[in-house]
Amino acid sequence: MVGNRRVERIRLAGWSITMGDEVKTTSQGFRAATIYEVAKRAGVSTATVSRVLSGATKGTWKRTARRIDEIRRIAAELGYEPSWKARALARGRTGTICLLHRCESPLLISEFWQGIIAQVYSALEGVKLDVQLLFFPDAAESLQANRRKLMDQRFDGCIVLERIDPDLDAVLRESAMPVVLLNGAEKGWPKVRPDDFGGAVKATEHLISLGHRRLAFLSQPIVGEGHFSFWARMEGVQYALKQAGLEPPTMLQSDPAEVIARMFSPDCESRPTALVVYHTQWAIRCLQALWRRGLRVPQDVSVVTFDDVISARISIPPLTTIDVPGEQMARKATDLLLELMEKPAVAHESDMVLPERLVVRESTAVSPH
Repeated sequence: MVGNRRVERIRLAGWSITMGDEVKTTSQGFRAATIYEVAKRAGVSTATVSRVLSGATKGTWKRTARRIDEIRRIAAELGYEPSWKARALARGRTGTICLLHRCESPLLISEFWQGIIAQVYSALEGVKLDVQLLFFPDAAESLQANRRKLMDQRFDGCIVLERIDPDLDAVLRESAMPVVLLNGAEKGWPKVRPDDFGGAVKATEHLISLGHRRLAFLSQPIVGEGHFSFWARMEGVQYALKQAGLEPPTMLQSDPAEVIARMFSPDCESRPTALVVYHTQWAIRCLQALWRRGLRVPQDVSVVTFDDVISARISIPPLTTIDVPGEQMARKATDLLLELMEKPAVAHESDMVLPERLVVRESTAVSPH
């Protein structure tokens, strides 16, 4: 501190500069205009600028309307961007959003969730809100520690990734903050999720169109009720086969090496010609297990999976996938949370279901028989 002025060091065009007043900079390193500069140029108060740029100008007469247009033009020329965080602080908020993930550690975040988390960060950064990522594993001590964080830090809102169990449900309701569930299906919360049933139907219809008649559905062992996507994908496969007049799929929940060894042993009379695998990580393990048994993909067995992540595109062979719209889900969930934060008194229990698409690659081909 120098007197009552804060000294701040900023980097501008490659130079390190010490300034006597606080300076706001853009992500490119250029100095951004402040609301005070807009007000000075327009010859109005900062309160007037704030009202104009927030849209609180209904019922104005023509002369005022022209003045409003001029203020907006000046703000655009100066490159001034209203900050959500500043508005939040003015309303007694923290300007911070909680992103809650049911995961033990950052090191265990899957490739699919890494992409979604990055998109949420990007969307909230665009409206000048801070984001804090909290991990909420099932252990009792972790539950209590994170409960204190949710209560003490007074987040303005929360996006929960994947699911809300009864313990977490109680904590979130106690916090009384706006909450959006992303890729979950629990009742009583506004949510954004993919159409996993429809995606599974598309995957199965693709295999049927290639002449496959015996399919297997593979996933990791499901603990308890499992995630809604497991049941939606399984039911989608069953539905498409039934609609085509075919037998239900073989349902397998075990290690891929063990499953492949059992299904493709010489003693097995009803080998599947195609596998629908719950997610990409499991599908890649299936590719490895098939290769070890001397089976070729897709010449001997076709494989289709979910989540069109990078590993699915670079596997050998590249995997045919159902693309879960993670980026779109993240944007929709963020928009919904911001809407709830602006109108906290409005009850909102929307269930936004986004379509999935089939991406055909080299892991599926015409049935060998």
